[in-house]
Amino acid sequence: MDEAESELARHQLTLAILDTTNFNPSFPYATVIEQIPAAGAKVKQDRKIYLSINRSGYKSMTVPFVLGKTLRQAKPALRAGGFSVGEITYKKYIAKDEVLEMSFRGRALIQGSKLPKTSVIDLVLGDGTGGLKVEALDPDSAYRDHDKRIKRSNDNE
Repeated sequence: MDEAESELARHQLTLAILDTTNFNPSFPYATVIEQIPAAGAKVKQDRKIYLSINRSGYKSMTVPFVLGKTLRQAKPALRAGGFSVGEITYKKYIAKDEVLEMSFRGRALIQGSKLPKTSVIDLVLGDGTGGLKVEALDPDSAYRDHDKRIKRSNDNE
């Protein structure tokens, strides 16, 4: 950046920062990644040269809230937000492939969490095998209990 400023001053040109919203991992922080007009173009004295400067990292983005959605719905939503899906684990739950938890580097994410673009988000999904306990009923015991209740109500009359 200092080199660009001194070179522009030497040619009696003015510096203007166009933006610093782009990040290119191929270049170090605070280096010029683009200029308008292009290098070598002829310009008059005291004209502005617009520079785009490399950021220190990717822009922070709000993580799409995908809890309660299926994996099929969550993947495109996360990708559209600039994120990647990392490790997928399953836990016992009634709904298969429903997103139950989201995390980044072991930290749970909540609605409104912000992460750098391109972050890898791990998901915990339901396996579709659990959540409800169904007990087998003995049909005879159900009738006996019903008969006992009827008998008690008749005795009270």
